[in-house]
Amino acid sequence: MSVGKFLPRTPLLQLMISNFWKNPGIVTLFDHDGNILAQDEPIHSASPLMPINWRGDGQEFALLSGNIAEGGMIDGALLRVVLFPHDGHPDLCATPSMWSGMNETR
Repeated sequence: MSVGKFLPRTPLLQLMISNFWKNPGIVTLFDHDGNILAQDEPIHSASPLMPINWRGDGQEFALLSGNIAEGGMIDGALLRVVLFPHDGHPDLCATPSMWSGMNETR
């Protein structure tokens, strides 16, 4: 579950959840009143959906996983908007700091 600004044209934050029970992978986006805005199954596996401000413009994407085939990030329409390269990065574990540069040593 995550809270973020997944739809930039809406006035308040949205809630994005992934089903981990019976039908894993179904993602639902709710508005601030609990109304369903979008629902889909981007991958047939539950995802952490951690919010990431990838472009730095305030709109957040949700992290599916680090997998190069099924992972990446989705937007508020639940469409995959970021795919990861086949560069040897961890496949089965991912945190936003891996993609934001926060874990770089200086």
